[in-house]
Amino acid sequence: MKQNQVFLTGWLMKSRIVMDPKTKLYRYGDMILMTVRPTHRANDAASTQVRWDVPEVYSRNQKMIETGYLNEVSNDEDAGIGDIVFVKGNLVTADINRRFKCRHCGNVQEKPASVMVYVDPIYIEAKEHDLTRLDAARILREQKQEVSNSVTILGTVCREVRESDFFERQSEKGADMFQFQIAVRRPRRIPEDPPEKDADFPWVKVYGAKAREYSKAIHKGSSLIIDGALQTRSIVYHDICHACGQVIEQPGFSTEIVPYSIEYLDHCDIPFEPVDLAAYDEDRDGCQPVEESSQI
Repeated sequence: MKQNQVFLTGWLMKSRIVMDPKTKLYRYGDMILMTVRPTHRANDAASTQVRWDVPEVYSRNQKMIETGYLNEVSNDEDAGIGDIVFVKGNLVTADINRRFKCRHCGNVQEKPASVMVYVDPIYIEAKEHDLTRLDAARILREQKQEVSNSVTILGTVCREVRESDFFERQSEKGADMFQFQIAVRRPRRIPEDPPEKDADFPWVKVYGAKAREYSKAIHKGSSLIIDGALQTRSIVYHDICHACGQVIEQPGFSTEIVPYSIEYLDHCDIPFEPVDLAAYDEDRDGCQPVEESSQI
């Protein structure tokens, strides 16, 4: 079984389309959406506390760029910026080389094995147009909170869980955190990728009371269904300049899955809650047998 679905409804912050000047084909279309999500769900009701995230929607598919990016989101200067856009797609990870420029000597170098996490769209539609950031935020929070940022994914934990993957809270306001990486089989082939690329490897971060439970229940090989959302964070990459030896710092973003719930499927150490047999016997003793009746 394959499951990898992302639904986003967000305010368009940035959009660009890049064309190859020689072939006149599109290299890629890219957009950044401001989305909103409840920080948690309790008793199937959304939390009153929300978080704003800015996931990336990226495609190299010519037809999608023409029908989704060009028809729904114009690339003429700032046209399309300010629209509320709906996206249906799949979560994708890609290995990329990240370029660093040393501010000390100007040397430019690449660092391999960086990871780009984005939504590969299969459908894009502009819902509302020319909204200010404040107007869009009000609409998203009041009307779109439950559909602005949603991920349902089936994956298998693909690396051993280490003690360092669980972080115990250090203050009253802090929260426990647990992270793990999963392998997710693609529900469809992306033609622009090599044929052997049939899986993606996003990270999952769990916060709060469930972090400790999950850290004990899952391990490499555990299969899970995750219902959650995409979280984006600002981070700083560090590298050493090969020319002058100085530390290079470059701002970036990290994108992870934050679950509302996780369903254990296979190879999980499911927490066992002992049954109070004494209470069970008392309840059973209070039950009176029902006599059978021959009347219909």
